[in-house]
Amino acid sequence: GNNFSGKLRVPKDISYALNPGKISIYIQSNDTPVNDGIGVFTPVFLTSGDEVSDSQGPIISFETGSGRVLRPGDHLQIDETLQIRLSDPLGINLTSEPGHEIKIKEVEFDREIDVTDQFIYDLNSISTGTIPVTVDDTAEKLHFLVNAWDNGNNVSEYEIELYLIGTEKLKLYNVMNFPNPFESSTQFSFELTLASDVTVTVYTLGGRTIYRSDPIFFPVGFHSIAWDGRDSFGDNIANGVYLYKIKAISSDDSAISIGRVAKFR
Repeated sequence: GNNFSGKLRVPKDISYALNPGKISIYIQSNDTPVNDGIGVFTPVFLTSGDEVSDSQGPIISFETGSGRVLRPGDHLQIDETLQIRLSDPLGINLTSEPGHEIKIKEVEFDREIDVTDQFIYDLNSISTGTIPVTVDDTAEKLHFLVNAWDNGNNVSEYEIELYLIGTEKLKLYNVMNFPNPFESSTQFSFELTLASDVTVTVYTLGGRTIYRSDPIFFPVGFHSIAWDGRDSFGDNIANGVYLYKIKAISSDDSAISIGRVAKFR
């Protein structure tokens, strides 16, 4: 007995005809017992409207099912789900017209898959949504190339390499600091395979501790800790080369990485 309204976007490359279209509607109920419904709204006459000035294709990114954004070279645990996120103010082109499909290429196997029908918009959104990605948990590396179009016929391409790891070990990856050498401050960056407390300790080449950060808890993924180049007493350190140690401690494991950092004014 209730009414509702909605909006839809007409892709730029839609084929117009004199025959009307229709909108299929599915209503899902959370009641017990379930009381779902399906219906059709027709006729729907589609005509071209004002074009939108837009020359940028969709934003393409990879993320885990929990929403952790993945960058090229990141690590994915074998029990994590993987998905592609597509975002565009004009919406994603889902017409499956030849040349405008959403395609994933598995570069390692030179295999391309049309995944247009697997795209699902986020709830109450007409601009962003996701596509699930099947992961071969026997592989060590995943290499994908994605092409997607928006409703204004603008295309984007995104390439990513990811490395699969087991879930039982805590490891530190991609440990570095930047800038190095530094003048006044630097960032120690790292990637965690398990949620951990992380500390950064800086030593002289002779092994004397000059700085140690307080433990900071980080979830799985890529993170960084800033250092202002001062010792534990708040004084600026002298120019020279130092050693740093990044230590991560999880509930039942630990990992350490050691590197060099230089200070020059």
